[in-house]
Amino acid sequence: MKFKITVVLTVVLELISLELSSQNFVDIANINYTHGSSKNPNRIVINLKAPVVLKNKDILLLSGEYHELTMPLKNYNPLQGGNLVAGYQKNIGEGNSIFLAAINRFQQEKGGNLMDAYQLGGIVIATIQKSERFKYKFGAYYNQELFGTFMVPLFGFDWKPNKQWNFYGTLPISANIAYSPTEKFVTGISFKGTVATYTMNTNKHLYTHRVTNEAFAFADFYLTPSLVFQCKAGHTFGRNFKTFSTNDKMNLAISSVKIGDNRPIQEEYKTDSWLLQGALIYRYSLTKK
Repeated sequence: MKFKITVVLTVVLELISLELSSQNFVDIANINYTHGSSKNPNRIVINLKAPVVLKNKDILLLSGEYHELTMPLKNYNPLQGGNLVAGYQKNIGEGNSIFLAAINRFQQEKGGNLMDAYQLGGIVIATIQKSERFKYKFGAYYNQELFGTFMVPLFGFDWKPNKQWNFYGTLPISANIAYSPTEKFVTGISFKGTVATYTMNTNKHLYTHRVTNEAFAFADFYLTPSLVFQCKAGHTFGRNFKTFSTNDKMNLAISSVKIGDNRPIQEEYKTDSWLLQGALIYRYSLTKK
């Protein structure tokens, strides 16, 4: 039986705990490690997904992730986070769909109880197929961050002019250009943005607000039809870690627009660096019989 899907939730949460891809595959398992140059943060991410294709071809998606990164500010433990996602995609006609998901996040400085660092969020996104080679999507993401309500309007696209090239992304979270000269090799460039807040345990009167943008060149090597080794090399820009008092909030943040943000910064680490990343991925094709 041939399955069709127009949007896949990929929880590799860096910006807002998740990124959307419109490819005809899902990464069932992804373990990756990122090394930053000099004294910059290193991180490890472990991500698992369980997509279930129902009889009516709708998709039920369950996903979980854990990540840990070094805290560049002195005298603090590493930062850690996890998320549990439950999502449902309703297919509407040929190539069109609506995706809804609840996102349960746990983000803190290592050493405390993860349940004390709970954040609730969600996403809704619609996909419209204009042709066999082009589709677009729009929606919104919400999360109750430690600084207050965070919302991101989303606009995405997937354009495949031929079998080798693919241009896709969900702005402002991610953007990708991929070139596949053979079935066993894919290369390209990618962008990913991240916003996250963490409960601090060394000083429980503070929280950390993390912002970073990353641009990579990447290469996927298919060791088998399902097992992929991925390597990336890139650079961050606009990366910073700031701590604030737990009593200091803003009225609302809509993407990068902050409303009523008068929070005094307690500490700040602001620097960019080169990054190297390696990943081992188990990838399942949603189009194979």
